[in-house]
Amino acid sequence: MSTTDNLTAAATVAEPAPLSRNRDFRLLWAGTAFSSLGSQVSTFAYPLIVLWSGGTVAQAGLTGAAASLPQLLFSLFAGVLVDRFDRRRLMIGCNVGRAAALGVLVATMVSGHVILPLLLAVAFAEASLTVVYKLAEHSAVRNVVDPEHLSQAVSQNEARVQGAGLLGQPLAGALSSVLAWLPLLFTLVSHLVSLATLSGIKRKFQVERDTADEPRNVFGDIADGVKWLWNHKQLRAAAAVVAISNMLFEVLVLGMLTTLRDTGTEQVVVGLVMGAAGVGGVAGALSTNWWMARLPLPVIVIGANAVWTVLFPLVVLLHNPLLFGLVITPMSFIGAMWTIAVVSFQVEITPDDMQGRIASVIGIVAFGTLPLGALLGGYTLQAFGFRDSVLACSAVMLLLTLAAAASPSLRRIGSELRERAAAEAAAEAAAETTSEAPAVPAAEDRTPTPTPAGK
Repeated sequence: MSTTDNLTAAATVAEPAPLSRNRDFRLLWAGTAFSSLGSQVSTFAYPLIVLWSGGTVAQAGLTGAAASLPQLLFSLFAGVLVDRFDRRRLMIGCNVGRAAALGVLVATMVSGHVILPLLLAVAFAEASLTVVYKLAEHSAVRNVVDPEHLSQAVSQNEARVQGAGLLGQPLAGALSSVLAWLPLLFTLVSHLVSLATLSGIKRKFQVERDTADEPRNVFGDIADGVKWLWNHKQLRAAAAVVAISNMLFEVLVLGMLTTLRDTGTEQVVVGLVMGAAGVGGVAGALSTNWWMARLPLPVIVIGANAVWTVLFPLVVLLHNPLLFGLVITPMSFIGAMWTIAVVSFQVEITPDDMQGRIASVIGIVAFGTLPLGALLGGYTLQAFGFRDSVLACSAVMLLLTLAAAASPSLRRIGSELRERAAAEAAAEAAAETTSEAPAVPAAEDRTPTPTPAGK
């Protein structure tokens, strides 16, 4: 191919359209936004329904457990499902199942009955299907956007999560004040909206798989995911750091809530103070791409813990508990940045046929410490008080930051992506040099044409 041909071919390679013009991603994002908001609303509404219908606090606690337990019970198995089967069909099935379960519960409540076993069953079923839906959507993103837009897509998805968390509780409370079953109807409709958006997406949610392979054992597939993460030292170290950080945050938030209650703060004001976390999370998610373009991944990962180390002890210096928002807002801002940076890295380096399993294993490691943090927080706060408990957590966070800074794996996190990018840049430069070199006639063109035999 001549130089002119090379330039013509390069000119015909179209640049990928901006993410804002990616119709499939916008549909997936919007549908999941409605679904996530609906799940947040119903999760908060379940205990409200129990309490305001004459139920006990213990029964309200059961509904909360029913809505949170599937995350721990089924995440690993859901990861296998997401990697084995068609992700779009799984998401469609989850939406249909969640809408059907909520429809039965809403119909029962409209008739004037609140049946606790039914409410527990619906809360458990909806949460279980939500686990599968979220993992499928997380695994599908890489196939719906162009590679150069992956971190931007993850950033927008995290902003969606933070926004749903920010709006979910106030919306559930407002709808419950009108009719007890109205939040559940809202959630039902949100899942149907998500179902409609899925039907309009044209891109496939995964790469083609070899269907000739015999089905693997479920536990073998889970073991493969655990082994893959264990062998990837950088992701393994990042998951361990966030697991310990999450446990410390559970103690901190529980201490804040207890202090606000003991100072006689109104529940509405408590909601606004803690809602500052959502504001910080949304702001962090929307600005992460700007930071990622200027800071290497190790600086973001290790630096996040360094900032938390500084902010943690500041909480005990705030004599007015209403000022807690001044600390929790930047904490959430940094947390959103950390999440987007690491999730983008995980999605990019994980093989497509293992996306669900790796995400589920990391989720178990990173968030499996939350129940332990809640138990630890309850004990330490009761035994040692708010000030000493927070200072102890601050000391642990300091040790965690020092360990992260000393970790060779975290100091090199993202190195394989940087090396890959450097290799691709070198290959492109070599190709451009070759295409710009003067065209030299081929050797056979300079050789006299042989005279046919017999002439």
